[in-house]
Amino acid sequence: MVDTIEDESYRELKEGISSGVKKHYLDGLGQLRRRLQALAQWYGLSYLEERLYSTICPRCGAKMKELNNRRIQCPICGFNDNRDNVPLIWAKKRYWEILQKQPVFSPITLLSS
Repeated sequence: MVDTIEDESYRELKEGISSGVKKHYLDGLGQLRRRLQALAQWYGLSYLEERLYSTICPRCGAKMKELNNRRIQCPICGFNDNRDNVPLIWAKKRYWEILQKQPVFSPITLLSS
């Protein structure tokens, strides 16, 4: 699971930057994304790029409100955390959803195949 930037935002960033070094870093980001995808495919791993939320509650899905100093809280269920941690929680949640969809192999099914 990879938290990605939207293509339109990526283009806007690239067009708005006049510094060659920053453009080089953005190009490197694209190369890194392609390399990660190729490696995951090579090893047979699930790979998903998705924009992960930082202001949507990972527990109940409600819009969270900023408290102070990058801490946010859900007005519905009371969940609160640092805004930077919320996409990590979403990534973990999506990862477990992907794992639930994967076929389960047991030694018995492998031997009988």
